[in-house]
Amino acid sequence: MVVARRLGVDEPLDTRPRYPLKFDRTENMAGEMREFEIRRGSAAVGQRIMDLKLPADALILLIRRGQRFLVPKGQTQIESGDTLLVLAEGDLL
Repeated sequence: MVVARRLGVDEPLDTRPRYPLKFDRTENMAGEMREFEIRRGSAAVGQRIMDLKLPADALILLIRRGQRFLVPKGQTQIESGDTLLVLAEGDLL
């Protein structure tokens, strides 16, 4: 829940948006993938990814913004309504 708190969201999304990539979890992989919707008023709105202070082991893989998908970079600014696809160990999510 560290990532959820840093993004200012309550919890990961219950519904799963469809992404243009596939993630198959293997037994050797400790990480999990979760989606977080950034709502209006979230502490993350207007911040760059590099300024979110996410744990070092958490990685934002993709951002869904409306009907588009963005590959995030450190300078990418988070907007209200974005859905972030995050890879991290379960205890961080």
